[in-house]
Amino acid sequence: MFWFFTVALQILVDYYVLYNWQKFVKRQGYSPVLYKLPWVIAGLVLLGTFYSSPILLSLGFDAPAKRTFQLITVLWFLPKLLISLVLLLKDIGRLFILIYRKYIHKESELLTSPIDQAEEIPSSPRRDFLEKVAWTAAAAPFAIATNGMFRTAFDFQSYYQTISIAGLPSQLSGLKIVQISDIHAGSFGSHRPMQEVRRLIDSHKPDLIVITGDYVNFRADELKVIYQEFEKLKAPLGVFGSMGNHDHYTPTSEEHELLKKGIRSAGINLLVNSNSTIKVDGATLNIAGIDNTGLGQNFGRLDEAMNGLNTSNPTILLAHDPTVWNKQVRGKLQVDLMLAGHTHGGQVGVHLLGEDYSFARVVYEQWAGLYSDKDQSLYVNRGIGMVGPPIRIAIEPEITVLTLEKPESKG
Repeated sequence: MFWFFTVALQILVDYYVLYNWQKFVKRQGYSPVLYKLPWVIAGLVLLGTFYSSPILLSLGFDAPAKRTFQLITVLWFLPKLLISLVLLLKDIGRLFILIYRKYIHKESELLTSPIDQAEEIPSSPRRDFLEKVAWTAAAAPFAIATNGMFRTAFDFQSYYQTISIAGLPSQLSGLKIVQISDIHAGSFGSHRPMQEVRRLIDSHKPDLIVITGDYVNFRADELKVIYQEFEKLKAPLGVFGSMGNHDHYTPTSEEHELLKKGIRSAGINLLVNSNSTIKVDGATLNIAGIDNTGLGQNFGRLDEAMNGLNTSNPTILLAHDPTVWNKQVRGKLQVDLMLAGHTHGGQVGVHLLGEDYSFARVVYEQWAGLYSDKDQSLYVNRGIGMVGPPIRIAIEPEITVLTLEKPESKG
């Protein structure tokens, strides 16, 4: 449904922007090629969108050029989304002007199509100049989108956070955990992005590595792209992981099991409604992981994941979807720290006054970074891969470096 909505929006935006562009070209007396060619490109891009659709890919129809088509579609469509909003504001303004003239000054007769009739407003050198400037400025979103695809998308950033845990044994104070999430191996054209991620992880010298789900987009064989780097992920206390929603989008249950087998064969301790304990100089750290629970999925079993754990020891829960924290963990379960992903930070946003703003803030109460309530904490990783539009703008892919500490005494 999301894909169908996206395609419908793409068609609507393409038509609206190109229709306005066509009117501008005609008014200026430019060559018809300037508006005919974009219509042809729009048609070809739409065909490419269908060819590389996730529906066909999830059914096993592997479009060989799917990644190229996805990049072209995003580069063509996403900037026009912003342009269409500007055009809409312009048309709404013109509509109000016409209504004002008709019903207040009564200077014109009732118009059948107010927006189209707005073109009857006399042309002027000033108006022509402003239109030319506006259409020239329309190139800016294309430049931003290009940067988001070819630079920001793989500009892996390390985020550092200290986590206070009440009653943390001194042996665990300073323990360093590196978290990655939402790899979406199908979004990588080669192993090189994961190679860079692995190199950065190694540079942090973590005691423990955790991966909070979404290893692939739709199929188990996508894991092959990153497998050689997965095998090289090493930490003294081990590498642990949990499953995400996309890990359940495989066509069959047999393929889902094959995916889990592949993850484990790379040396990752995959916790599927299960747990493990880590011993450090006589102190114990609990690690529990649940299968995905979120919109449309309910595979997580917290009672099984926590079974047998002594929760007087520090406890970390791996749960892909951050909504689990409010619904099942916060104030309800003896978990000191929950690590999640899933949101990607929205992938597209803006940096403003030291804050990140994204549509993900509207959808999720906890969408990126650290959240705390009394002695419990949640950290939501922004992910290193992509799903949907293969693009990131102002929301860089994240490698999280977490350091555990005991709260300072207030005495």
